[in-house]
Amino acid sequence: MNSAILSWLPPTENMDGTPLTSFAGYKVYWGTAPGSFTNSVELLNPGLSSYVVEQLTRGAWYFTMTTVSAAGVESAWSNVASKIIL
Repeated sequence: MNSAILSWLPPTENMDGTPLTSFAGYKVYWGTAPGSFTNSVELLNPGLSSYVVEQLTRGAWYFTMTTVSAAGVESAWSNVASKIIL
């Protein structure tokens, strides 16, 4: 199966420790080189804690994500994860 299952803990506060408000969801990015994420999907459900990226071709894939506010403002990228599809 050429897919990657991504999972995370939903955030509860901003980086400065203040409570997270107006949180609308996530944006997941992926691509074949670190820092070059040519694909993305917006997940407008703050209750999600996983997503499956499907139809990946053989090779190395890299993934990152952001949180998205109700106003459409994105956070900084998360740490980058990777997976090799054989």
